[in-house]
Amino acid sequence: MIITGPRSLYFSTNFASLSQLISFYSLPPIRGNGVVGFEIDHNDSAVTLALVLGWVADGGTLTGLPTYFSFTDTAYARNVPDGVPNDMTYDDSDGEVKRTWAQWHDSTHSHLRIGNLTYVPSNSFGTELDGDIIAQLHALSGVNAMLTADYVALLPSDDGF
Repeated sequence: MIITGPRSLYFSTNFASLSQLISFYSLPPIRGNGVVGFEIDHNDSAVTLALVLGWVADGGTLTGLPTYFSFTDTAYARNVPDGVPNDMTYDDSDGEVKRTWAQWHDSTHSHLRIGNLTYVPSNSFGTELDGDIIAQLHALSGVNAMLTADYVALLPSDDGF
């Protein structure tokens, strides 16, 4: 995952765990266009959904964060919002048409039903969504974003428990 933002954002008390994570890894910054960026391990326990959403809300950006979204049946039946990559598909009779969430995946990805929710990976077309899109979708009624570790914890174990 790569995070970028104004230098002052890294030293905000809201992101103390992130600053510690960057210091721990002694990561070299990625600089350009007035922002500072770092590549960090998205599996580190300091990376939480609250931190990610806060980072984006405060003007930072991030790319390459594997996430999943849980959808209620009503939300899953809706069209993919404008601005989400691959929100359109082509129909021979109608031309370009909006995809529903049920249609939002390529041939190498699928969605999983667990209980009364459907889980959709953010990389359903092979590329992770950017942080602003993750935050946009998380704010929708009937949709919740989650980090991969939280999703994996929901999966049935191999021993049936």
